Amino acid sequence: MRTTEWRVVRGAFSPDECAAILASDAQRQWSRADLYGARGFGASVVDMQTWDAHRATLEDASVLRRIDAVVEGLNLDLAFRCPSPEPAYWNRYGPGVGFGPHYDRIEDQSNPRVLSFVMALSGPGGCDGGELVIAGELVALAQGDAAVFSSLAMHEVGTIYSGRRDSLVRWYLAR
Repeated sequence: MRTTEWRVVRGAFSPDECAAILASDAQRQWSRADLYGARGFGASVVDMQTWDAHRATLEDASVLRRIDAVVEGLNLDLAFRCPSPEPAYWNRYGPGVGFGPHYDRIEDQSNPRVLSFVMALSGPGGCDGGELVIAGELVALAQGDAAVFSSLAMHEVGTIYSGRRDSLVRWYLAR
């Protein structure tokens, strides 16, 4: 998989599966997500008192198995470890939050990320904004759809203007 290509898996999780994950938010240990360069919202502009970006680790065995099954089902010509030794993360972004252009690759060569998984948990109308862009191309994801791409692909999440964007992310490491 080249850094300019990605795959979208429509209906990787059903709306009911997404709703069950969303309903479990009170059971999660949420932490404030780091500030990254959302378009139009540089660190000098963002009010950190109202910065609405949070992350929770998701280690539910059944969810992790389902994510791994989606990735394995793509039959990618990559040498990556499946199941992933990393947990999945639930990202929650509110108004004014985005995630500027970045790579997911870790520089530690003993454990580099090679494959990234992003799945939309939010339902229709969940937010205005928050588009996923991979290698300069808009990748539209409906609830339960997933994008799988090289961790070396430049990607970003557009600024949320209203509502809330919930997504699951997981990375796969080189063998």
